[in-house]
Amino acid sequence: MLKLAKPNVTPPGGHTYEDADTKHRFKEPSMQALLKSASAHRVANNLPVPSDFAAIIEDWICLHLPPGLCKTESGHLARRGLNYSTASAAIRMSSTVSRIMRRSSRKPASQKVATQRASLCASCEHNLRMSGCLGCRGIKGIIQEMRGGKGTSFDKKLHVCGVTGMLNHIQVFIDAVTIKEAKRKARSFPQNCWMNEL
Repeated sequence: MLKLAKPNVTPPGGHTYEDADTKHRFKEPSMQALLKSASAHRVANNLPVPSDFAAIIEDWICLHLPPGLCKTESGHLARRGLNYSTASAAIRMSSTVSRIMRRSSRKPASQKVATQRASLCASCEHNLRMSGCLGCRGIKGIIQEMRGGKGTSFDKKLHVCGVTGMLNHIQVFIDAVTIKEAKRKARSFPQNCWMNEL
């Protein structure tokens, strides 16, 4: 998860947070006050308060800030990746393409094909990381629903395709015909990308 580079300085926009379950938005004068309000809100709504809730809130704030204001777990300034709004767009794009595939009654790619694709995506420079906890942001559940519980051995290394804008977790399971239709709007792919073969 991301952390504020200067935790004692109020970040641009203040100390804000939106609860992933209730969508209630908070704004407080300090991180401590924000954690207290958000925790009380979850208790009042019979929702569990994660043991690392403070880290989750800080990560959420960072995902809404410009690059360079937060640091990664390794201590480096976070400069590359997807912010919250861009990640949300990736989810919408993936969901749309998945619906197209289902409505067309097209079968998803086989497990073998999906795994082969995932192995290439995992090492691709355009596999852009979505910082933060996928489960905390509700993305893990969306991924599982869209791909019917399937997965690959490369799942932990898959993020978002910087070319198509889709979640790679979903993209590797999309059938060839749907991919062909979706990729018409995309720019050129890396030389070793599996999409070049479709």
